[in-house]
Amino acid sequence: MKEKLKSRKFIMSLTAVICGILGMFNLPDTTVNSVGNILMVVLPAVAYIITEGRIAAAHSRRQRGDRHRGRRGG
Repeated sequence: MKEKLKSRKFIMSLTAVICGILGMFNLPDTTVNSVGNILMVVLPAVAYIITEGRIAAAHSRRQRGDRHRGRRGG
């Protein structure tokens, strides 16, 4: 499920929903476009940062586990 939340399709859908809601409140088109453009940049960047952090954390855990196993065996 977490992978689906980080997909480009989901991010685009979320952006469209937010822009649609803003349009329903009769905000100017320039405001809606600005919000949409900001979300198109920010949401993928946040997803990338979170994903890379999890990958780095998993790599770090694996390295610690390998070092501990090497000490016990030797």
